[in-house]
Amino acid sequence: MSNLVKSLYDNIPGVLIVLGVLLGIQLGVGFLSYLGIFYWVLFRFDLVPISLLCLLGILYDSFSGPFIGLEMCLFSVFALIVYLEQRLFRQLQFGQLWIRFGALLSIVFIGKFIMFPLGSVSFAILPQLVSFFTTFLLFPFYVKGMHPLYQRLSTI
Repeated sequence: MSNLVKSLYDNIPGVLIVLGVLLGIQLGVGFLSYLGIFYWVLFRFDLVPISLLCLLGILYDSFSGPFIGLEMCLFSVFALIVYLEQRLFRQLQFGQLWIRFGALLSIVFIGKFIMFPLGSVSFAILPQLVSFFTTFLLFPFYVKGMHPLYQRLSTI
């Protein structure tokens, strides 16, 4: 029975990231996906397979991207940066972690700004900025909501 419970808990980060991507697509807040990716890659990278991020990136691009592969690339690079810097990120105070999240989100924003014209689609800056700042401001609420779940997962 405990193996069943553990396998269910192991799928929770992936399910939450999928929900974030689908919610981001539905609401038009594309940066929302990066909340789950940042949090779960930072604290439980072993439960977030890169293949999931690639598939979600392709799914996202098929609904709202300028061309297939942009979000897949951005999700993967974002997760890689968080993974490589996770020891540093874990030592930071919350305010510093929030600023680092904003800096990484800015890199994604710049990446989109550079790559959108390559797909012959104009980059609508105002909706992207609204999405960026909405996601940045939701970070404390997401962390506050996910931290008890993370603590529960870390004890299993």
